[in-house]
Amino acid sequence: MYLGLARYYANDLRSASDAMSRAFDLAPTDPRIRNYLFVMFKQQGDYASAERTVRQFLDRAPNDADGRRELGQVLRLQGNTASSVEELQKLVESGASDRDTTLELGESLRVGGRYAEAAEVFRRAGEAEPKSAPIQHALGVTNLQAKNYKEAVGPLEKAVDIDANNPDFHLSLAQAYENLDRLEDSYREYEAFIKLKPGDPEAARVQGLLTQARKAFAEKQAMEKERAKKSS
Repeated sequence: MYLGLARYYANDLRSASDAMSRAFDLAPTDPRIRNYLFVMFKQQGDYASAERTVRQFLDRAPNDADGRRELGQVLRLQGNTASSVEELQKLVESGASDRDTTLELGESLRVGGRYAEAAEVFRRAGEAEPKSAPIQHALGVTNLQAKNYKEAVGPLEKAVDIDANNPDFHLSLAQAYENLDRLEDSYREYEAFIKLKPGDPEAARVQGLLTQARKAFAEKQAMEKERAKKSS
């Protein structure tokens, strides 16, 4: 296990997972090793091996909540959202779930296009933890993808208020504002994203969106001035 960890921290993922796999063969019920191996496979994009590892562990420890949550997550990552939701709902109904499980369930519902159900999961989670920025963001993004833009703004504003240093929160809020034609608010949030994450590849795309937002806002102002001029 420690050999695998040493290789992992040396950024040698393939050798790390090989060593951790040997550790898992020797101790297939050790939750630490299962988790380490799961993370290593997931970072390599080897979701099939990650799923196989978790299932082998759960065959011996079927009531392990963390393992069940990992199974739900890796099923979602493979696009099998229906099975992911089924696994996570069982865990929630058993009473063995925690905040991470709730978020995983909401995420699987969202990715599967079940926006109303996902929003309800995130809404309940937000009531339990009103100061959680990730939960508020997840609720806002779900409404954003469902094109419920008015409902998206409130949670996204809360997320930004709680954690103003997270660039992704500003980006999501900018998109919600833009869809509501609140252009000045929108490009302010785009600017915040670029300021916080200037080296990110997404910043170039966002810069283009910002340019578009500014242009649209200028055109809107010009049209309003023209209408005012004609009416006078």
